[in-house]
Amino acid sequence: TGAQMILGNTFHLWLRPGTEVIKGHGDLHDFMQWKGPILTDSGGFQVFSLGAMRKIKEEGVTFASPVDGA
Repeated sequence: TGAQMILGNTFHLWLRPGTEVIKGHGDLHDFMQWKGPILTDSGGFQVFSLGAMRKIKEEGVTFASPVDGA
């Protein structure tokens, strides 16, 4: 593709394929079969845009899945 870097959305990676699938491949580079740099966002946009599906505590933010509510 000629791309030098891949951008990934942390929320969407958590949602699908999920952390266990990614960990099952080793890491994000192995999962994506990409040897170059990968930039992931913090998920901060979703903290504000998905207000009805999130809980904010001192320890951080938790989201309910928009797919199955889990």
